[in-house]
Amino acid sequence: MSVLAAHLLAFAILGATAWTAGSLATRSFAWEGWAERLAVPAALGLALLAHLGFLLAALGVLRPGILIGIAIAGVAVFCWERRHLAGLFSWRFLVLALLALAPLFVLTMYPPTAFDETMYHLPFARAFARSGALPATPALRFPVFPALGELLFAETLLLTHDVAAHLVDLLAILATAGILAAWGRRAFSSQAGWLAAALWLGNPIVVYLGGTAYVDPLLALFVTGALFAAWVFLQERPGGRGWLLLAAVFAGTAAGVKYLGLFFAAAIFVDLACALRRLSIPILFALVAFVALAPTNARIAAETGNPIFPYLPGVFGSTAWDPIALKPAGDVIAPATLVRYVRLPWDVVFHRSAVGRQPPLSPFYLAGLPLLLAGAVRDSRVRRLLIIPVVWSVVFLFLPADSRYLVPILPPVSLALAGSIPLKNRTWLAAACARAFLPGWLYAGYRMVRLGPPPVTEEGRDLYLARQLPLYPAVRELNRISTVAYAFHAENMKYFYDGALYGDWIGEARYGRFFPLVGRPAELHRELRRLGATHLLMSRSPGAVRPPGTPEWQRWFRRVYEDPAAEVFMLATGR
Repeated sequence: MSVLAAHLLAFAILGATAWTAGSLATRSFAWEGWAERLAVPAALGLALLAHLGFLLAALGVLRPGILIGIAIAGVAVFCWERRHLAGLFSWRFLVLALLALAPLFVLTMYPPTAFDETMYHLPFARAFARSGALPATPALRFPVFPALGELLFAETLLLTHDVAAHLVDLLAILATAGILAAWGRRAFSSQAGWLAAALWLGNPIVVYLGGTAYVDPLLALFVTGALFAAWVFLQERPGGRGWLLLAAVFAGTAAGVKYLGLFFAAAIFVDLACALRRLSIPILFALVAFVALAPTNARIAAETGNPIFPYLPGVFGSTAWDPIALKPAGDVIAPATLVRYVRLPWDVVFHRSAVGRQPPLSPFYLAGLPLLLAGAVRDSRVRRLLIIPVVWSVVFLFLPADSRYLVPILPPVSLALAGSIPLKNRTWLAAACARAFLPGWLYAGYRMVRLGPPPVTEEGRDLYLARQLPLYPAVRELNRISTVAYAFHAENMKYFYDGALYGDWIGEARYGRFFPLVGRPAELHRELRRLGATHLLMSRSPGAVRPPGTPEWQRWFRRVYEDPAAEVFMLATGR
């Protein structure tokens, strides 16, 4: 119970601090409804905390004492400002909301095991937290990358346990739901807003990401905030200049979380230019967004010479981290790809092996596709909401097949679908919202049944991680006996190693460079020594590279640990 209480307290402090920061920055705004008053400041507060983390780290003073002071001040101001929130909710509403969201909260209490969060999101955050600065990380998949999301995680790591980093994403998906409720109220009706929020939270993939330390929920939040703020500005101009600036801050922050945010910033710029038919306002938007984004890309450029490293190597120079080239337009327009595009609504629900094997999107998008198309035909508001998602779905064809890349467009699609469904009766609305929310709620329950109760002790955590990650015991032993090591086929285990764990598919220590050396132990030994490595981990998973077991191998590498999943070798010294 103490673990649950501490986790609840961490979430309350995070939410209060974020809301306070955003509320102070938007004191001149006139809010319409409780959802807007809660969600927009909370979203802006997360953005401001991310930028504050960047500033503190750039100055080398990202330290617990400063963050504790900020949290205390944030909670104190929240307690003073809470009078503005009094009376917004009935006790019955609060009880129902807590019961509905309880499974999503429980999912945040499990130790991190998702591939990307343990491969580089949390290792980035830990590097920032330990150094109090913005160091490059050559042992990770990328030495530098957009890091505003990881800086939020770093701030939680400095104050509490790593599972608290999951609370950042939980707050992000809840704030996104609140923005959808507010947007629906302004664009269609309060009923549409409620249904849109339920559709968003009813996505199993959203529920899953809300319990991880991925940055996709933050990207979706800031993209949704930017789209909503730009929409409000167009409705209220010329008196809504504050909303324009807010849209720009959100758009720049989205791009500082993940490069994909650049597309949405550009899309909003084009949308504003087309709607206003003049460039002065879009240029102001672009300038403010650039100011929000510039520190992130300036850091990347200073480290690598490429502000969008590792992309566009043909322009900025090739490196060991060159990405897989985007698909040529001729390949994308091929008949097979067009079939894939038509199948996309089906694949993201039922044929998930075609889109990265992520949890499914809500089946209600597929079932509601005829209603969505009919709504787009008869209602210009629906058509406008769908323009950017449709363009992004085409861009998706050029990207690696991973349904996570579709998450930023789920909020506007949810609102477009909700706006296409006329619901006046409160009973029908409640039933529709419950059904829309049900897939996400059931998925959370399924995850809890499959994973068992969250561990509450260090021993329980180790047992849980060993069950979920077969390489965990070997990495824990490697962590005990070394500070620099190399590992084959263990790139997602870097978070669990306190030192520098080299080995990945790209980079200067890429597998392609070291695989051929396994058959030449002396050369492998020499190259690993150049990295500073003292130990080598080799996975026993099917298809993994295996040691030859020859006398020459045994001369250069001595096995010091083995289990059914892996072996650990110590590099011979004095040779």
